[in-house]
Amino acid sequence: MSKTNLDIEKKVAEARARAEEYRNPAPAQERQKRPKTMKEWRSLVEERIQAAIDEGRFDNLPGQGKPLDRQRLIETDPAMDLANGLMKNNGFAPEWVDRDLLIRRDLEKVREQLRSAWRFYQPDPETNPGWQQAVKRLAADLDKLNRQIDDYNLIVPILSKQRIRLRLEDELRLVREELSEI
Repeated sequence: MSKTNLDIEKKVAEARARAEEYRNPAPAQERQKRPKTMKEWRSLVEERIQAAIDEGRFDNLPGQGKPLDRQRLIETDPAMDLANGLMKNNGFAPEWVDRDLLIRRDLEKVREQLRSAWRFYQPDPETNPGWQQAVKRLAADLDKLNRQIDDYNLIVPILSKQRIRLRLEDELRLVREELSEI
């Protein structure tokens, strides 16, 4: 018999065995119960991890006892991993990191300007026309920052690193709470 005929016969035998299992399933107590809730899934995963530890499957792993390179954990594409490593070694950062830094700096400047305006227009800033102008400037600055955030969110490779858009009401509430306590 040729090799291809043996392969075909083997596949037919496997198919017959699977069909027989399908027609005559194992009793319910022999089948493994599939977890239905997240708590059950977590429990199953924990049990399997503990069993693997007990069996020594995690012994003698490469890099054992050494700190993890967090940047390598983030990247999944080996080409990007190499490119980011080269950039890091030469004092550069990925574009999304630079953009995030710029957004943080700009946001802090805007917040500081708002704090200064709040202090300047005391004792009752809410009724002062100068305060109203400061709030309008803040709204325009937040629009610019939100456009930067939208652009940033399109290029950031890690979903958890995305930034939420800024809201005027939230910023005003923050400055009121922060400076009312002083």
